[in-house]
Amino acid sequence: MVQRYTKKDFFVGQVVYAECVNKGGRTILEIGEITEEVVTKVGNKYIETDTFNHKYLIENGVEVSDYLPNYVIWTDKNEAKAKVAKDRVFSKLISLFRLDSCSLQEQRLYKKLSLEDLQEIERIIDKGETK
Repeated sequence: MVQRYTKKDFFVGQVVYAECVNKGGRTILEIGEITEEVVTKVGNKYIETDTFNHKYLIENGVEVSDYLPNYVIWTDKNEAKAKVAKDRVFSKLISLFRLDSCSLQEQRLYKKLSLEDLQEIERIIDKGETK
């Protein structure tokens, strides 16, 4: 994962925002929910918070876990909210464009969207792929 943070980004007593990215273990939140946690310890590689003694890698904010991590922390709540919103929109688009077992011409969106609509979607996707 890409480095997002350094040790200088954290201090004891700081409020950080934990995004639920996986539903497992002690997690009672839904994926995409964001909660506030307070930093209780800042080490060289990890930070710890007051919530269930969560431990996160400083470089990427991912929860340290022997299994799949359940949380990722953010220092900015707006960034966390924007990431969750982007995830939801992208997931919706994936499900909308997933092909059913019928022919292409029988797909729901194929019937409802005009050629121009589809070309606009294609243009936006091409823009994202060239970045």
